Amino acid sequence: MRTWCPRCNQGWVFEGRINATNEPVSVCEECEATWVEGKPIVFETFVDMSTMLKAKGLSGTWSDLHFVE
Repeated sequence: MRTWCPRCNQGWVFEGRINATNEPVSVCEECEATWVEGKPIVFETFVDMSTMLKAKGLSGTWSDLHFVE
């Protein structure tokens, strides 16, 4: 089930995984708000996608992720 983004209110939040670690994440298609596994998808718990990925030593771009159908 998809969730409407509580941060930007302009896009859907999709379920995906980080390629390098296979860690599950949820990412807004519009504003790149990201939620790691175990965090509720609410405004107060998002992190910026590029910031989170760069902290893991990755490029911080969409190419670091793959999405689950």
